[in-house]
Amino acid sequence: MNFLYRMHEGFGRGNSIEGFDGIRCLRNFLSCIDNKDKLIIFIDNSSDEFCQTVKDIHPNIIRINLGNCKSFLFAVDYAINHFNSQEKVYFIENDYLHKPNVEKYLEDGFNTGAHFVSLYDHPALYNDVEHPYLLSKIVLGKKSYWRVTPYTCMTFATTVRRLIMHRDLIIEACTQPETPLDVELFSNIQRTGDILVSSMPGRATHLVENLLSPFVDWSSCTYV
Repeated sequence: MNFLYRMHEGFGRGNSIEGFDGIRCLRNFLSCIDNKDKLIIFIDNSSDEFCQTVKDIHPNIIRINLGNCKSFLFAVDYAINHFNSQEKVYFIENDYLHKPNVEKYLEDGFNTGAHFVSLYDHPALYNDVEHPYLLSKIVLGKKSYWRVTPYTCMTFATTVRRLIMHRDLIIEACTQPETPLDVELFSNIQRTGDILVSSMPGRATHLVENLLSPFVDWSSCTYV
């Protein structure tokens, strides 16, 4: 499993949970993976001081100045150009917390037959106003229940082969100046027959107010 981690000095979008920042989230992620040599950090639009702070924590950094959408496209093309088509890639945004054993849970998700795997149990999918008729298949893995889900955010895992297959859809979803159109992206991908699953309960959470993965004590997350 390869890890492509995007971060920037500004952290989240202004509605992140108080008390967290990009450095704390990075330290958490490092504590939750086994093969840290597989982690590459793309630092976008950030100062020399911030980049040095990150490099002191983990040396594998690449500096860019692209913004949200273009930095994701950069990470996708990096994976396509540097890894073989059978390798798996986990893309991570910098405003996430993770529970331990990331690799094992991602592999468990892929072993269900899914082509895309998320560790984020998105609470919006339980909102009857937004999704009054949503029905989901629940799959039993060896480590978790997995839900076939219509979408997730831009923190997810897939294979390089799938990135190549769906590169046009990814580009289409990243034409906005700010945030990738994640709902549209995964809706379009799944129309091709590919499957996205997310763990229940979540093994990761987006640190946005009112959008934490439910039924998990995120205050207990570990740090290095």
